[in-house]
Amino acid sequence: MVVPDDEVQSQAARFAGRLAAGPTAAYAGIKAQLRYSATHGLAESLEYEAQVQSELGGTADHRVATFAFLNREQPVFRGC
Repeated sequence: MVVPDDEVQSQAARFAGRLAAGPTAAYAGIKAQLRYSATHGLAESLEYEAQVQSELGGTADHRVATFAFLNREQPVFRGC
């Protein structure tokens, strides 16, 4: 995102707020998968991805997201 100099701080704070309110457990899982895949082959990386996604599928945030999607609501994530 490109913003004028005088808006950098406010836009950065807004963006940080959006990230913090998002599915932080999923963000952590994505980061872990990227780190893993940087040092492992495709087959191992896909296996690891399946493991992480399976774990994330059992989180409260996943249940909240699914419920919100089915009910056309905004999810409220708690990071667990």
